[in-house]
Amino acid sequence: MRKPLIIALTAAALAGAVLPSGAVAATRGVSVCDNYFVRGADCFNESRLLAPARPFVIQKNDYIRWAFRGFNDHTVFSPKSSYGPGFNSGVRSTGAAFKRQFRKRGSFRVLCTIHPNQEMKVRVK
Repeated sequence: MRKPLIIALTAAALAGAVLPSGAVAATRGVSVCDNYFVRGADCFNESRLLAPARPFVIQKNDYIRWAFRGFNDHTVFSPKSSYGPGFNSGVRSTGAAFKRQFRKRGSFRVLCTIHPNQEMKVRVK
């Protein structure tokens, strides 16, 4: 009796029937370019420019992977807030990456500590 149940549950899980919709966290990409952040991989696409007035919207439990594509060193820093403890990638060079999961809903200020005018906002739904 247990073996058919285990097989049925395993098959259902593989088919996605057991997991609630949206249970799998997504990884979203942001490029760290020279003096600005961009949604995706194209540092020269101004329509994808991120700034505090144009937040990067993700779902709770999603990840953001920042890819360092600028010629200069940069950081990805978010100060401590009521939404979380904050984070700091440390200084990274071209070709490096930094990944962070967002487990709480809210708005997060993200900036480069080397270039304080380089700032974006993450809004977690």
